[in-house]
Amino acid sequence: HQAAAGDWLFIGLLGASADSWSIMNHAMSLFPYQIGITFGVIFVFIAVVFRSVFVPFRMVLTVAYTIGISYGAGVLMFQYQWLTDVSVPVARQGWSALDGVTAYTWTVPIFSFSLLSALALDYDVFLLTRILEFKEMGYSDEAAISKAVWKTGRIISFAGVIMFIAFGSLVFSNTTMLNQFGAIAALAVFVDTFMIRPFFAPALMSIFPRYAWWPRKFKHNLERSVDDMRGDLEGSQPYHSQDQEKSDTMIGAVIGHSLSRYSTPRAQAQML
Repeated sequence: HQAAAGDWLFIGLLGASADSWSIMNHAMSLFPYQIGITFGVIFVFIAVVFRSVFVPFRMVLTVAYTIGISYGAGVLMFQYQWLTDVSVPVARQGWSALDGVTAYTWTVPIFSFSLLSALALDYDVFLLTRILEFKEMGYSDEAAISKAVWKTGRIISFAGVIMFIAFGSLVFSNTTMLNQFGAIAALAVFVDTFMIRPFFAPALMSIFPRYAWWPRKFKHNLERSVDDMRGDLEGSQPYHSQDQEKSDTMIGAVIGHSLSRYSTPRAQAQML
């Protein structure tokens, strides 16, 4: 209010509650910048490493999709109390973390965002590296994606199960922040491991096969199909490029000519 002398008089609140409210408002106002910087760094890093325009867009989309699902599920569980029927009976036995909780703890989204982005990015880079490796070997887009999913499926699944158990154990904590963080992180790992990486990400890579790796170019003509992949899985001979086949033919001819010199009786007598 303006005093009679023309000066301004400010009335405020002091104490721990006021300080906490100010810190929360300031941190949440910076949260959009954290999201933008994180996704921007991911986009630039993936674009430089994989030399593609479509791949970083697809990766940012899948990472944001995983985090969005986990945050949305957290809103349903904690704000709309979808777990009330589960938490109330359990709370009577000593687990009261969800008893009376009607909102997110404001630190959970801020702390979990960077961690979930790193986990989703790690699994995605692992899958993309295998796809690129098979593309360099001459596989078509469909065959490279199929074989990469088959090769990395078990490793990503086991890693996801380990992280799911590690984060899921926090659900049984009586601290609300740890409880909510564990639920969100465990759900994000489960969705990313068993839905995004084996199904959603390969499907997006298959929509635009010609432009998925543009402007990157491959040495081979990408002539290997899914049938060649099935042959490899059944234990047939590994693939060789045309240059390798010519080199193997020349080596075989030289070895055959050398052996023919000692195949006559005169040559054998001289050897004896």
